[in-house]
Parts: sequence; structure tokens; C-alpha cells
Amino acid sequence: MRTRYAAYAKKETDYLVRTTAPQQQFKGLAASIDESNRWVQWIQLEIHETISGSAKDKKGIVAFSATFSENGHFQILRERSRFLKIANQWFYLDGIISP
Repeated sequence: MRTRYAAYAKKETDYLVRTTAPQQQFKGLAASIDESNRWVQWIQLEIHETISGSAKDKKGIVAFSATFSENGHFQILRERSRFLKIANQWFYLDGIISP
């Protein structure tokens, strides 16, 4: 989770695509990530909860808040993300964004 946040902050689209679960990758994923990051500056990550996700697990959940600035306006993204471990590597599966 933290590495994906850092990748968003550094605009490392290739890493974000590589760490997205294969079943969630689609043509245009990289362009979509680039477009969403075009005007965004990521500022802070706060992890609220983790469920599973240890070395022995195959699934994990991370609830977090990420503060960002978009066009000079500060906002907070709150999400509960699901991750899968495939071949000993963690992949982002999906997330539910809280209002």
C-alpha cells in the first residue's frame, strides 16, 4: 500500500500498472492513471486499519486516508482497498471510496 501511494506521489505509472491485479488491468490503464495524476499533488498518507496482509496471507485489506491538492484545493481520499498476493507479490485488486 505504501509503495503504491509513493508511486502516485512520484507519478510512477509503470509501477502502478505492474502492481494492479491482472484481472483489473485494462487497455488504457496507464493513460487513466496519468490523467488522474495530471493536476494532483499527493501530500500525506494515513493508514487507519489493516486486515490480514501478512507474509502468510493471500489477501489483505487496507483502510486509509490520503490528503492531496488538486488545482490548489486540498482534499482527502478515503478508501478501503483490497489486495491479493499472487506468486509472492501483492497486487491492488479494488477499493471502496468513502464519501
